[in-house]
Amino acid sequence: MHGQVKVRTSEEVAAAKAKERAEKAKLYVGLREKTIAKRMAGELDDKALVLTETILTNNPDFSTIWNFRREIFLKKFQEITPQEREKICRGELAFVEACIAKNPKSYNSWHQRRWVLLTTPNPDWNAEIALCSKFLQLDERNFHGWDYRRFVVAHMPDAAAAAQAEFEYSMERISKNFSNYSAWHYRSTLLPRIAAQPLTPEVLARELEVVHNAFYIEPKDQSAWFYHRWLLGREDQPPVVAAVHASCQPDDIITLGVAFSKPVALSPTSLAVALPSGPVAVAWQPVGGVGAAALWTTTLPAGIAPATTITVQLVDASFKSEAETCTMTAPAGSETTTARVCTDAATALALWRPAQPQLLDAELAVCQELLEVLDPGAERKWVLLASLHIASALGTAVAHAVCDAALQQLLEVDPIRAGFYRDLHGRIAVNRILTDLLSGPPDAPASLSRLGLARLAAAPLLAGARAVNLSSNILSTLSGVSLLRFVHTIVLDDNRISRLGDLTGLHALRRLSVQNNLIADTTALTGLPSGLTTLFVFGNPIASSGAFVLGETGVEVVVSECDVWALVVSEAKGAQA
Repeated sequence: MHGQVKVRTSEEVAAAKAKERAEKAKLYVGLREKTIAKRMAGELDDKALVLTETILTNNPDFSTIWNFRREIFLKKFQEITPQEREKICRGELAFVEACIAKNPKSYNSWHQRRWVLLTTPNPDWNAEIALCSKFLQLDERNFHGWDYRRFVVAHMPDAAAAAQAEFEYSMERISKNFSNYSAWHYRSTLLPRIAAQPLTPEVLARELEVVHNAFYIEPKDQSAWFYHRWLLGREDQPPVVAAVHASCQPDDIITLGVAFSKPVALSPTSLAVALPSGPVAVAWQPVGGVGAAALWTTTLPAGIAPATTITVQLVDASFKSEAETCTMTAPAGSETTTARVCTDAATALALWRPAQPQLLDAELAVCQELLEVLDPGAERKWVLLASLHIASALGTAVAHAVCDAALQQLLEVDPIRAGFYRDLHGRIAVNRILTDLLSGPPDAPASLSRLGLARLAAAPLLAGARAVNLSSNILSTLSGVSLLRFVHTIVLDDNRISRLGDLTGLHALRRLSVQNNLIADTTALTGLPSGLTTLFVFGNPIASSGAFVLGETGVEVVVSECDVWALVVSEAKGAQA
């Protein structure tokens, strides 16, 4: 009808937009090809500069075009005065700011701005701080803005005043939003620069008050909890020698093993071995690692008589143990001798050794108080995890109970990460047992049963136990078990093992129990150590058809049920009597 505006159908609108996009794409491609052609021809002129500006205005993430633009500027700078150069740089800063406004997370734009600031004769760093504040006001989580802010502060003439001002800025951002992880992290980088180290009680009290307020306002946000962990600190423990083992193989060759509290890289001269007749040249090999390992072994020359004194000396000063020299006697037959040299097992094994241990009791009390006022649910996750870590560092009987309770609640409020929590709790429980083990008789049996272990992380420290019980866990592979080089009996009943893997390195192993697992045929039993005498397989599919033999290995296969660990405990009591 006359006088009425025709309304396009949706198909017409779509077709028109498609045509418009095609025309823009054609124009963009033409500009791109023209610009690259000028670069290939070495035409570093003003026309090329205009072309780069046109392209980057539409696409600030074109690295090649930014590179070409810098090449043009560098040629210009050789031909003009410093004043003219500064004018060009100011103009480029304005252009880059517009590109950042178009895409605040453009790597190339932020990189170009750094380049301009380092190129201009008189950079205005205060103006750059203001620009950072502007963009972080728009998006407080823009890590490009935070990273660029650190770059600017690092180039300001008065570093001390800048650090103090930035510390106050971090508090300003945190006060506006306790969930601002970037601001908390920035604060952690600034505090060591403005406060004496170690932190004084007054500084710690002030910072803890800040995080405690954040806990009560945003208990389910991780940001303040991570800062809290950092604030308590982490004291890096140097590796120490936990134990030295000696085992006699069936061919009467003696193998030595040195277990460290953490993986270390040894040089050929780090550990020296001597007999009464003099030094012995040996070659130490890492077990279960390449270059660095927590367990190192070597073999001694044949013909060493039983009860011969063997001296192992730690020579490398980079990780000296309190006991630099360990003396032991050579084993006889299939025996193993072990010397404990770790005098502070709890320190050596701690998963987290805080630099501020005097604060742990008070901080655990804060966590427990917070748990009393919080409603059950996911918002309790971070306070429970903090309780678990703090209690594990305390190591008292009461703290152990807190660990166990925190684990059960974490499994309820955050079941998605159940595997992570069980693994963490298992490592804590293993360390408790290892602490007692390293403080007790050298050949005492070690029971790590019913801990929910999916892996054996501290295997090197168990390497010299007479027997190890890993039953009723959730182990499916034996990667950690293969490090138990000096153990005589290993019990792996009631796990999820379907294949043993390569156990040939366990030259001291005599009894292996894998009852009630998932082993279906003899192909899963290859790689057994040469010294193994008895294998217990009751409750596996392979034992359902009765007795069988393992070729010519000489291993006795027991298909009837047997409580091997009870036998081990009985033997240990008999030896003590």
